[in-house]
Amino acid sequence: MINFLVPADHSQGIQDYLDVHGAAMRNDFRIIRCEDLVHQKEFVRGTYVLAAHDQLSPGGAGLVLEIYEQLKDVQGFRFINNPETTLKRFDLLSELNRRGLNEFRVARAVADHHHLRFPVFIRSERLHEGALSSLLNSEAEIQQAIGKALVQGHKLKELLVVEFCDTADETGYYSKYGAFIVGKRILPRSLNYGKHWMLKHSQTEFSLPMVHDELDYIQTNPHEEQLRQIFDLAHVDYGRIDYSIKNGRVQTWEINLNPTIGRGLRPSTMKLAADVDAVRAEGRKYFFQRFESAWREIELPVDRPAIEVKVHPGILKAARANSDGEPRLLTATRTVLRPVKPFIEPISSPFLRALGWLARHNQSAN
Repeated sequence: MINFLVPADHSQGIQDYLDVHGAAMRNDFRIIRCEDLVHQKEFVRGTYVLAAHDQLSPGGAGLVLEIYEQLKDVQGFRFINNPETTLKRFDLLSELNRRGLNEFRVARAVADHHHLRFPVFIRSERLHEGALSSLLNSEAEIQQAIGKALVQGHKLKELLVVEFCDTADETGYYSKYGAFIVGKRILPRSLNYGKHWMLKHSQTEFSLPMVHDELDYIQTNPHEEQLRQIFDLAHVDYGRIDYSIKNGRVQTWEINLNPTIGRGLRPSTMKLAADVDAVRAEGRKYFFQRFESAWREIELPVDRPAIEVKVHPGILKAARANSDGEPRLLTATRTVLRPVKPFIEPISSPFLRALGWLARHNQSAN
């Protein structure tokens, strides 16, 4: 049995997989909402995947850690992603740069930025939305971008300032790779290719040569040795690494501990030529066959009695009190601001810059 622990707001990824490509494994998976752990006293033996624990509130993270501590040495339990050692985004990017594996540096928004090399951009430490700003070329632009992020509902302490690392080829095109790890198996999944420095699927220029490159990447796993080193450093056993290549070396953008696996039952929003789509379908089939095989390798049978876990009341209280409603807050804030965004942005630059400066100054003073 594979017990997939994930916050309720972040369960769509694994559910989409089980709805379509993982249908043969539906009886092997059990999705456990982290919010429900406060009511759970007994735990069946098996494999426990601690997905998205970088999205948990402090109280929720404390509860998951307590459960892990009590069960990690019990026979018949296997944990994927150690809550004690798995590196989150800031720590991972900082360590990769310190070891010379990433060429770019990162700083917290509340820290001193004078050592950073322009251009830079703003992103969230916890969310997986990519950049929150365009490329910035001065401290004043950083302050303005921070102010804008605050107005959108982001928390100052979770904002990062990241150096831009130019990985474009000689024609000005960028390539972004995505590869999963499940247990000890590294599984290449996707290649995005386009002119935008912050590449998403919707910005990818799909052509027949491009999708053949993607298929070759999925089947040959050309960066496996470097990726294994990075996953080991991050102490990640399940997740997806997003990266590019510069001078033959992996440049890691992030490791998502609860990645999108497929679109599930939702229809595709992108129409591709039949020959292009056929090559992509071949890549999907190859990946999902290996993906299922990897899960079966780490699955443990439930062949012994469940184990009772006794959690201190203070930890349970903190977990109940610390439910994090930030994703809903961000969504509501963006919904309110979207209709008036074109009108307020041109006239709000000085206000946003002052807000960013004031927030950082106040944080430093405290």
